[in-house]
This record gives sequence, structure tokens and C-alpha cells, in this order.
Amino acid sequence: MASDSQVATPTLGPLTTAVIEENRHNMRLLAQVADGSLTKGQFREQANQRFTKGQWQFADKSFNIRDSRKACKHACTYCFVTPLLGRFRGNVPLEPVPIEEAFPEDPAKAAKRWAKPKNGPKVIFFPSTHDIFLENVPSYVACCARMIGAGHEIMFVTKPHEAATAEFIRLFDPKLRDKIHTFITITSDDDAVLKHYEPFAAPYAERVRCLRRLFEAGFQTSAMIEPYLTDPRRFVPEVEPFVRQVVAIGSMNYSALGEDKVLDQLYAPEKIRELLAFARQHPKIIFKKELIARTLKAL
Repeated sequence: MASDSQVATPTLGPLTTAVIEENRHNMRLLAQVADGSLTKGQFREQANQRFTKGQWQFADKSFNIRDSRKACKHACTYCFVTPLLGRFRGNVPLEPVPIEEAFPEDPAKAAKRWAKPKNGPKVIFFPSTHDIFLENVPSYVACCARMIGAGHEIMFVTKPHEAATAEFIRLFDPKLRDKIHTFITITSDDDAVLKHYEPFAAPYAERVRCLRRLFEAGFQTSAMIEPYLTDPRRFVPEVEPFVRQVVAIGSMNYSALGEDKVLDQLYAPEKIRELLAFARQHPKIIFKKELIARTLKAL
């Protein structure tokens, strides 16, 4: 595999660069609140308001080529897709779901032609309600090329599998890689914990290998530690060397498994203050919306 020094590293697109700086601005303000040099009210006045908009923290709009009403075969217990949550609430046994059953592709969306944007280019969260798997990498990459050709940039979040990642790298035009920001979701370094919350997603080591492969292929890489399921301080040092942009950390908002005393302890105020102190020593770390709110309460 080529080393990073052997790959021409593209420059991140200007829209995404601006979004990342907005998030880093919020982290600097949060540090000032911790120091006592800024009040919580002043934080809210000075923070960039993008962080209050949920998934739009990194993007302006979303797009999917598969049916968003269907459940992803990763079957993560905290997924926000309503049918999946309904499955768990109904105590339906967890079973792997074939990709075409889980996400029948919409041919019209997959073939959509993107015109030059009238109101300026956007950062598009794609896909927003499903992952990409080996079966749909070609459609995904082709759609990305048309989005980028119209002037947009893309935010891509995945719990990757190595076969799909290899195909993604093979098919994605190196000249377009400055327009896609790849987030690899790594929520824990404990495979037993991952199996509990993300039953059919890849184990920890495979996700780190995928992150490294994308990094070494010259992609703009970030890590998405949301929701963190064990203490991120344990594995951020292993992940960080393969992150070009940010390590985004977010907390659990909902789990179909119900109350969880282990997570309650993990998100206790003193633990959040410790995590903020750690983040201040790691400039790539930013906090997502819900974790910012938790942190303000803990300070």
C-alpha cells in the first residue's frame, strides 16, 4: 500500500473547510467556558449556530438513492430511521437484512442529473439515512461524480467494510477527492460493545484499517465517534494519525435498548469534563451538538 507521502493529497473543498472552522470555533469557545473566561450565555451568543441543527452540523442538505424508510442491515440500536426503531420496539429478533431488501435502490434518484446550483453550491450529506455497501458502491460513486460536477461538495459517513472501501477507492476519481469529506464511524474499541449496539457492522480493527486505507489513498478523512460507546480517550490516539481533518465526538441520544446504566456513567458530568480536558490536548477533536449541550451543563 502506498504511503501518505507517495499520494498527492488534495485540498479540502472551500465549503467544507469553512464548516470545519465553524466547529473548531465552537471548541475554542467551549474551552473558554471551562477556563471561566466566557459565560455560558456568551458561548451561546458567539457560537456558530450550525451546531444546533443536528445532521446539518457538517452539511446543508441530504440526498439518498435508496429508500430511507427501510432499515439498514447494520441494525444499529440507536438508528433514527423509524422502521428500524419500530422493529426493536416490537421485540423482533435481530437478523441480517439483504441489501436489496433493506434498501431497494431508486433508479431515478441514482440516475439524477445535477444542474449547476442557482443559489450556490452546497455540502450534501450523502447518503444520510443508510450506509453504502459493496453492492451499491458503483451507483454511489457515479452519483457523487454528478453532484461534484455540478459544483457541490459531499459529506460521507460510513461504518465501513474493507471490501466496500477497496471498491470505493478503486472507482472514485482521484481528481474529485477534494470535494468529498469521508467520516469513518468508530464508536468503540471494544468489539463486544460494538456487537451489542451495532450488531452487523464491522469490528473496530476493520474500521481503523478502512480509515487508514482512505487516508493513504489521499482522501480527506475524519473520524465520527458518535455516539461514543466507550471512553474515546482509549482509542483516539490510535485513530488520530489517519485523520486529516477532525475527530467528531457525539453522545447517545436514543437507543432502542432502553435505559443503559453503563452509558449513564460514561456520560456523567465528571467524565464529560475529563473528555473536554482531553480534547483540549488534541486539536483535531470537535464536539457534536448534543455533546456540546451536555458539556455546558457539566461545566
